[in-house]
Amino acid sequence: MSVFENVINEANKKNEVNNVPPESVEVADEGEGKKSFAERMAEKKNQCYAMIDDACLNAVSSIESLRQFLNVQSRFDKYSLNNALLIFEQKPDAVKLKELAAWNKEDISVKKGAKSIMILEPSPYKGNDGKMHRGYNAKHVFDIADVEAPEDALPQPKSYEQKQLVAALVHDAPVPVCKAEKSLGEHNAIYDAKNKVVYFKAGLEFDAIFPALAKALAHAEMAKDVENYRIGEHEFAARCSAYVISQRYGVDTRTVDVYGIPQNIETMEAEDVKKVLGDVHSNVKTITARMIESLEQTQTKEQQNPNKGSKNREER
Repeated sequence: MSVFENVINEANKKNEVNNVPPESVEVADEGEGKKSFAERMAEKKNQCYAMIDDACLNAVSSIESLRQFLNVQSRFDKYSLNNALLIFEQKPDAVKLKELAAWNKEDISVKKGAKSIMILEPSPYKGNDGKMHRGYNAKHVFDIADVEAPEDALPQPKSYEQKQLVAALVHDAPVPVCKAEKSLGEHNAIYDAKNKVVYFKAGLEFDAIFPALAKALAHAEMAKDVENYRIGEHEFAARCSAYVISQRYGVDTRTVDVYGIPQNIETMEAEDVKKVLGDVHSNVKTITARMIESLEQTQTKEQQNPNKGSKNREER
């Protein structure tokens, strides 16, 4: 080690990076140094958009791929559709993503040979018209599986009572949710597009009623402000939405599992597939936002009245 290395290490202590392996550092290829920062960022952004198009087609290329995408959506429901597609395309088993600097801030280092993935982040800019516009830049992130993180750093799913989850699911629903007075046949819950009501069977167990209500409510979301809404045309997106929501809260997904991809979707162009997946993303985002609001309200009430909460749990 030369004297200069000692000097540099000592002077750069406050900016020290925790054991970042050379393989994890982005290295400019030949000629890249001649490109401006804006040109490099534009190239990366274009790579992301190309991957998004590929991901749309790959997601509906097989049942296994579709389930992989839906599972990504269930773990990253707060991410945009574009980023969910990017995660699916690059690392479908990802669980928790952060930039290198964010991991290092927690004194967590990246494993040797780990490969980052690219996602998009909003980057507002002022246009020639003087107005602010929403743009996007690509950024590199690492999954928790690719860093030296302790086991307790893994995201732990919150546990909720079944009654709380059902109540949260119908909280502030866009249509009335009522017990069916007539037979629903083989269905545990349906969306009545004509009367704009969700009906459910009486006497159902949790693993039957939750996914069924999730699917019916997904239809209700997609039917808002739509004249002559046709259930059959949107059943695939509603079923996928119910699968994602059920998976997110640890509910049995067998009654809403997707066993086939409609032929018209298999032959769609990427842009049209994205619209279908966009319906799924929008349903999940809207319904889970309402659920989170309800669950947080319940948690707040229990914290304010701990004895009452304990008594209720004992009674159950």
